[in-house]
Amino acid sequence: MNGNCAGGTGAFIDQMASLLDVPVEDINGLATRAKTSYPIASRCGVFAKTDVQNLISRDIPREDIAASLYRAVSYQVINTLSRGSEIKGKLLFCGGPLTFQPELRKTFIKALNLTEEDVYIPPNPELIPAIGAALHSWEESKSWSISDLLKLLDSPGKKVQLSKSMDPLFSSEKEFRDWNTQKNETGYQLADFTESSKGPLFLGIDSGSTTTKVVLLDQQGRLVAQDYGKNRGNPIAAVQRGLKEIHRQAKDLNLSLNIARTSVTGYGEDLVQFAFSIDEGHVETIAHFRGAKYLDKDVNFILDIGGQDMKALYIQNGIISHLELNEACSSGCGSFIETFAHSLNVDVKDFAEEAC
Repeated sequence: MNGNCAGGTGAFIDQMASLLDVPVEDINGLATRAKTSYPIASRCGVFAKTDVQNLISRDIPREDIAASLYRAVSYQVINTLSRGSEIKGKLLFCGGPLTFQPELRKTFIKALNLTEEDVYIPPNPELIPAIGAALHSWEESKSWSISDLLKLLDSPGKKVQLSKSMDPLFSSEKEFRDWNTQKNETGYQLADFTESSKGPLFLGIDSGSTTTKVVLLDQQGRLVAQDYGKNRGNPIAAVQRGLKEIHRQAKDLNLSLNIARTSVTGYGEDLVQFAFSIDEGHVETIAHFRGAKYLDKDVNFILDIGGQDMKALYIQNGIISHLELNEACSSGCGSFIETFAHSLNVDVKDFAEEAC
């Protein structure tokens, strides 16, 4: 079995489909039209997402990325399960991903140097575990009528004993409100758009792994306008949307903007800088530090939880003295939380509200 990583599973493919902003059922169709493939790390979601995000930022066709995902999945499964042993004889494919994504099956066959004759695909391979469960009950030679089963389901069963839970995040509504107030005490100064537009303005873009942030500051460093939104697999379109939103805000006020300087940071830094002729590109750790120092000139520690990675920056005497990054696991990142929210069929905003 696979150990402590879901790399190579159906959920892994789901996450990558979400990053590409396509339904998972469309991945197979994309892969059939691929012309080439690229190496993608499949041992962990954070590495894979970083590789996929890099391919997206290089404007690699989604068809090629989909084929690359299948290749990564096949290698991960083979390496994890064979553990150095040679795979010989008939190979039976079952389970949802290998049933509904025939291109994935072809990738496995190619990776193992097999032929179609070496593979057995039974009818309804996605149902094999359920059929096995039914066969097990049949072997028990216990016959049930539908009415008996319904009575069994309706009858009160054993009371489920939940394991001891942890303390809630907040013990009362007041404690939550107090925390929320304290959290919002330190923030950027807001400026009047009409007044600030009379002088030069400065545009900043953070093209992140999953979201894009666009801000406009005035000469005093005050926040004039902003936009925040998901990339949806297209960092260029996300920046366009942000710029259009800020332009709309200015147009509604009949303002003419004088943008003196532009800067970009984040995963899509190089692509966005080239596409929009941005003046400067900055390493995101430095951008984090400059932003935090604006809020508190004596800042000595910064914790950033992003969509795919998390960073801890230690500051001494006004410079970054030490930096820690997550390595082989995406647990604790924003996309990790979002994936769990989706598995509970709720939006990540509602998920956060319920947690609080």
